[in-house]
Amino acid sequence: MIDSKNQPVKTRDKRMRKYRNIIILIIILLIYASYGFYRFVSSKHITNDSNLSTQSFIDQKDTLLQARLLLHSGKTEESIKLFAQAIHKKQPNAIQCYLEAIGGMMGKSAAILVSRYLAPIAFDGLLATPDPDFAVSSKNRKDLVRFFRYMTIDNDIDALKPALDKMYPFFIEDKQDALTQQIAKVACLTADKEYFKALELLISIDPTLDANSPGDNLDADIIASPELKNTPYYYIIIQSLRGGITGSLNQCVKLFMERNNDKGDFVREQLALIISGLRFAGVEGGKTICTLTDLMIENGFATDDLHANTEIFGSTTWKNHIYDMKLVGYVMQHKYDEAFDIASKFRDNYKNDDLACNNALYLLGTIYSNQLNEKDKALDIYRRLSKESKFEKYSLTGNLAAISIMIHQPGNEDEVRQRFELAKQSPLMIESKLRTYRDLTNQYFSTGPLK
Repeated sequence: MIDSKNQPVKTRDKRMRKYRNIIILIIILLIYASYGFYRFVSSKHITNDSNLSTQSFIDQKDTLLQARLLLHSGKTEESIKLFAQAIHKKQPNAIQCYLEAIGGMMGKSAAILVSRYLAPIAFDGLLATPDPDFAVSSKNRKDLVRFFRYMTIDNDIDALKPALDKMYPFFIEDKQDALTQQIAKVACLTADKEYFKALELLISIDPTLDANSPGDNLDADIIASPELKNTPYYYIIIQSLRGGITGSLNQCVKLFMERNNDKGDFVREQLALIISGLRFAGVEGGKTICTLTDLMIENGFATDDLHANTEIFGSTTWKNHIYDMKLVGYVMQHKYDEAFDIASKFRDNYKNDDLACNNALYLLGTIYSNQLNEKDKALDIYRRLSKESKFEKYSLTGNLAAISIMIHQPGNEDEVRQRFELAKQSPLMIESKLRTYRDLTNQYFSTGPLK
C-alpha cells in the first residue's frame, strides 16, 4: 500500500475531496432516514389518538418528501404527480418545495420559468418565487400573458429546450381552467420554433383566430375560460416570431382589443412589449415591427387622445413611442429614407426629456454619418444630444459618437480631450469601452487624424 504522505499533493487532494463528498452523502441519507423513521413513529402515535390511518397521515404530511426523493431518483413523472396532488390540496409550502426541487435538478432558470406559469394560478395565497418581482396573489387571479411572452420573446431559454420535452411536464394542470395547460403547450411549441404546430394547436383551441372560421364553433369550456380573451395575443406573438404576416394578424389585433375593451392600457402595453422584444430580430423582425406599429396607428393608439397622449415609461407618450418603434423597424430593414423622414420630424419637435425624441435624434445622427456620409451634420446632432439630453444614456452616447467622428478630422484635439474627460465621469461608462476610447484618442493625439 502506498503511503498517502508520499503521494503527489494533487492526488491526495483529489482523494480527500472524494472521501469528503462520500461522507456528506452518507450524512444526508442518514438525515432523510432519521426523518422518515420519526414521521413513521409519529404517524403511529397520531393514528392511535385520532383514528386517522397511517396512509392518510403520510398522504397529508410526507407527500412533499416522497416527491423530492422520487425526483432525485429519476422518477420524474411520479414525482410531478405527487407535487401536483399536494399543490391542488393547498398543502402549505407545496409550490415552494416544488420550485426548489426543480431548481435543484435543472437550475434556477427552470424554476423561474415554472414559477411564472404557476404565479397566475397560485393555489396557496402569495406565491414566493425564485423571481421575487413576479409574486402574485391567488386572490387576484391573472392570465398567462406574461408567462407566454417571457417564454417566447423576453427570455433566452435555449438551455431549457426542447421546451416541450424538458419543461412542459412540469406545467401541472390548473383545476380552475382547463385551457391553462393547453396554452402552456402552445408556448412550449413556440419556444421550440415549431410555429406551424403552435398555430395549429392554438387555432384548434380557438377557431375564431382563423380568418376562414365561421366564428361560432367554440366549445363551452373554452368560452368559460378567462384565457379566451388573450388567445389573439398569443397568435400575434407566434406570427410575429414566424415572420409570416397574414391577414389574420390585423384581425387578431382587433379581436384582442374587442375582448379586452375594458382594459385599453393592458392591450396597448402588451402589443408594445411584443414590438420591444423584436428589436434584435433582424430584417424580418423589422418588418413585423412596422406591421404592428401600423396596426396600432390604424386602431387609434397614436391618434386618439385617450391613447396618444398617455405617458409611458414616465418619459414619453404612446404616440411618440409607437413612431419611435416604427423608426427602429425601418432601420432594421435598412429602409433609411423612411427612417430619415420619421427621425426628422422628431428632430423638429425635439424635447430633451422625452425618451423617444432622444432615441430618434441619435438614429438620425447615425443615418447622416453612415448612410449619407454627411459627417458635419451628424456631428451637430451628436453635440446637441450630449449637451441637451436629460438622459445620461444619450448624453454619453452623443459624446462618444462625436468623438468617433472628430478623431478622423484635424484640429479637434481640445474638444476630443474635453469630451473624453466627460465620458470618463459618466456612471454608465463601462471599462472595456473606456479602454477602447482611451486608445483611440491617444492615437489621435500622437499621430493625428485616424484613417
